[in-house]
Amino acid sequence: LVTAVMVDSIIDILPKKRTERLAHERATAVRRLESLFLMMDKDGDRKLTLEEFEHGVASMEEVKHEMTRLQMASFDVKELFMLIDFNDNGTVSVDEFIEGLLRVAPGPASKKELMGVQYDLHRMWNMLGAGQERLQHNIEESLDERVRVLETHIQSFFTDLEVQIKLLLEQRLESLHKTVADGHGTILSSVESTSCATQ
Repeated sequence: LVTAVMVDSIIDILPKKRTERLAHERATAVRRLESLFLMMDKDGDRKLTLEEFEHGVASMEEVKHEMTRLQMASFDVKELFMLIDFNDNGTVSVDEFIEGLLRVAPGPASKKELMGVQYDLHRMWNMLGAGQERLQHNIEESLDERVRVLETHIQSFFTDLEVQIKLLLEQRLESLHKTVADGHGTILSSVESTSCATQ
């Protein structure tokens, strides 16, 4: 019975100790990353540009050591910067820097991180769905507008063609009337001259 109670106590204590150790390690990593961030932030605006980040990774030993420790030495610097620039504004805040590097660091993902990934995926899925709907709507509007423009051009073409055909027919009819009138006049003159000659 005493052994069972001791085992039960150990089982209760181990997860608490592990959680405490992980929280302490995370707090230490956060302080260390914040210190690195401030070292790289040359202008002191609490935002890292790609240039500041590249300079820090290339020339500061502490940053190189941290990248190696986090197993990120093989990452392309620009690619890593883009991964941690969550709002995609071309600069990285202290929070983005710390959260981003901790997120891509090796080790098991926490439940919070997994839920964050699930949330991000869900949000992207919704954005893609909304984007697809907007794109389809825009394509339909564009096609409708193009069809209206095409119908207008076709209608204008046929109207112009109708006017040209009417003008051509009127000219031909006028020419035909003149030819008939001239021919009629010639026939009448011939008949009159023949009638005068027979009398």
